[in-house]
Amino acid sequence: MGNHTLKNIQFVENRLLGIWGAPSMVYMELAGYAKLFDMVSERQSVNGNEINQMWSHVINLSTNDMPLKPLSKIEEFFCDHFNTTYMCKGRYLDNERFNGYYMEFVKGDYWSKVGDGTYNSYDCGKPGNLKYFSPVSIGTQWHMLTSGFAHHLISDIKSLETLMSLKFSYIPDESFYQAAWRTYSQDDFESNYHRDTMWDKVTTSQHSRYSVDLEDLDTIPKHLMFIRKVYTNQVKEAIISKFLTV
Repeated sequence: MGNHTLKNIQFVENRLLGIWGAPSMVYMELAGYAKLFDMVSERQSVNGNEINQMWSHVINLSTNDMPLKPLSKIEEFFCDHFNTTYMCKGRYLDNERFNGYYMEFVKGDYWSKVGDGTYNSYDCGKPGNLKYFSPVSIGTQWHMLTSGFAHHLISDIKSLETLMSLKFSYIPDESFYQAAWRTYSQDDFESNYHRDTMWDKVTTSQHSRYSVDLEDLDTIPKHLMFIRKVYTNQVKEAIISKFLTV
């Protein structure tokens, strides 16, 4: 970026305590977006505005995600699709995620259901947010968002209202981004988010469920850019050799 004192890797200073399935998962990610924009402002203050300092996309990655394309190919892809957001939009028919009332850290539990009927009974449901967003239309938290949409998520009042309306729903990280999209129309949209999970490899162990093994590497579709649940160094090294060595 033109100045060796500017760091490309930074951590959010005020870390958030969160758990799977809770709104804290969304808060963490949005705090990360704010940090990314702060980094742009820092670069502009040092280098001026003559060079475009803004990033094009933000990719939400898990610790065990692995890229399947070299960085140069990923950069080339985003240059060719500069104004496209990639986000899964699926259908979830169980209204329980939205009609229950869930809270974090209640009675010693990390995540508890403490009531029923809330989403359809109060303004966050009918006739409120459900006028614009059906609770059966959700996706995943794994996405690649443009800087414009990311900025919309943390700054636009409609986006923040959507976030608060889903505050007590279950697993809002799989519905908030899709719901917030209804108030943003400046980008192209593609539901293919170029990432996959070995959903058929179900085990009871959190350390092996959906895991990628060596024999899976020849079956990975060529269009993917990331694969999830890569746990062992052996598989990581094999992916580097097979997919990332130019």
